[in-house]
Amino acid sequence: SRLEAYGLCPLHFWLGQDLALEPRQPPEEGFEVFILGNMYHEILEDLYRQAGAQTDADHLLNLLPTVAQGVFDKAPDSYGFRPTALWEVQRRELEQILAETLTALAEVTAESVPVAQEQVFGMHGQPPLVVRGDGDEFRVRGFIDRVDRDADGRLCIIDYKSGSTPISGRDLIEGRRLQIALYALAARDALALGEVGDGFYWHIGSAKTSSLKLAKFEGGVNGALDTAVAHAFKHVTGVRAGCFQPSPPAA
Repeated sequence: SRLEAYGLCPLHFWLGQDLALEPRQPPEEGFEVFILGNMYHEILEDLYRQAGAQTDADHLLNLLPTVAQGVFDKAPDSYGFRPTALWEVQRRELEQILAETLTALAEVTAESVPVAQEQVFGMHGQPPLVVRGDGDEFRVRGFIDRVDRDADGRLCIIDYKSGSTPISGRDLIEGRRLQIALYALAARDALALGEVGDGFYWHIGSAKTSSLKLAKFEGGVNGALDTAVAHAFKHVTGVRAGCFQPSPPAA
């Protein structure tokens, strides 16, 4: 995500990542968007851990109420927000959104089985992804939301997104979205989990995959990984050189 931040706007990266400056926001009631994403991620992680290899929709939907309510009950304290009078209604709405996304995701991943949730690399004793090229290298650490394995042993990397912004192949081509490809590289090379057959972003709210899929990228999975590595090296080189010019947002 930090590499992507540099790709979007080097000045924004410098202010947020290097100087660690944050805007001062007045206190507000209710949860913010990033907290929603955290709650979704926590629920999905706990749910699939409990489900194990039994990931059919019916089993997941039976587990969902207990898992979701456990996360929601502690969310105000865990994430530091003050619930509004609408919190009970919001909880039911969020659980319904998760039920719909679980049903759709179970159909999309029917030919594979989850083998890892929030798989860490580069921390907690796990090796980092070491990216090498032209006599140079850099290291990446992070968490992979989900790793599936199909009947042929190939991996599928899934990254959950709570936002509704579409993610297309153009975003990878232009260096704005690198996570899914770098996660695939980490699963294959750093963690040695196996060959990667595909990878995509899963939009929780709309219950569908991104149009960016590693297997359908030009050149297939390897083409996507090579493209991500090329952009990542470019971003790292810019950071090392202290190049933090602003980039205007897209119209």
